Formats: sequence, structure tokens, C-alpha cells
Amino acid sequence: MVSVAIAVAVPVFLGLLYYSVLPIDPANRFVLWRAGFEAVYRDSGLLGQGIVGTREAIAPYLPDGAGGYTSHNSYFSISIRTGLVGGLA
Repeated sequence: MVSVAIAVAVPVFLGLLYYSVLPIDPANRFVLWRAGFEAVYRDSGLLGQGIVGTREAIAPYLPDGAGGYTSHNSYFSISIRTGLVGGLA
């Protein structure tokens, strides 16, 4: 019963954060994650970009005012550098 409640509560909580119903977004985290996803999807491909700074890799996908941060997510950082193959591994 507790696991079902957690399985429902966590996605609902994250959805409320994503759609800004709950005003909690420290350091523009969802903006950075979206930029990280775009960098992986558009630039990294299967084998990645190699040894690059994730800040520079996600910069083209960030809106104005959100620059100067990294992706805040090690999975995106790994996937940017090593591509989908390395990210899934």
C-alpha cells in the first residue's frame, strides 16, 4: 500500500513542479534538465560529444538568463559526453 502511494505521489509532485503549480525550482533545475535533454537528443547521438564541458554543451538550449549553470544531473552529463550508449550503460 505504501509503495503504491509513493508510486503515485512522486510523479504527481514532479508534475506539479514541472508545470509551476508548486513554486519550487531551485536554480532553474527543470530548465537545465530540458536543455540537457535537448543537448543529448540533438548533439550527442549514439557515441556522444567526447570530453566537453556540459555548461557549453547545454548553452545553446538555455533561455536567456539561465546561463552559467551545468545540467545539475549526472545522467545528462554522462549522456552528453558518451552519447546514448554510454548514458544507458
